[in-house]
Amino acid sequence: MRPFVQTSYLGLLRLQGGYVLLFLPLALAALPGALDAGLFVTVPAAISVLAWAVAAVLVFPLLTPHWLSHPSWPLHGLANALLLALLPLLFVVPTMGTVIAWSLPEPYSESLAILAAGTGFLTCGLAWWLSLALSLWPATVPPASPPAANAHPA
Repeated sequence: MRPFVQTSYLGLLRLQGGYVLLFLPLALAALPGALDAGLFVTVPAAISVLAWAVAAVLVFPLLTPHWLSHPSWPLHGLANALLLALLPLLFVVPTMGTVIAWSLPEPYSESLAILAAGTGFLTCGLAWWLSLALSLWPATVPPASPPAANAHPA
């Protein structure tokens, strides 16, 4: 059962990172129009670059730290709980900011921005619970085989 939970957890991390990275080309396409409209984009763009860097860490397994991808100790769970609670707040800027930069009509813009940000909260919330379960669930270690009787010649 633990391998299934571990695989689900890794899938949620990759899904969250990929979801935020999907907003990168959308934001780049909306940037000229936002600048022409006079929207203030300097601070949101800086925060979005940080969010996209963190999302890339989540997507690519070689960049993801082992304590984040395989929590197996309660201290890992504490670090993951803090990180996964703060990630949606960081990921809200590129997701909602991209929707706002597209300057859609008001009822659609508001609903789409909330939906875009809510997906991040949902996936990070599920990953938070799975990380907690994995950090408190002891990893099983296969029993060592007994040494053979004739392993060392006399």
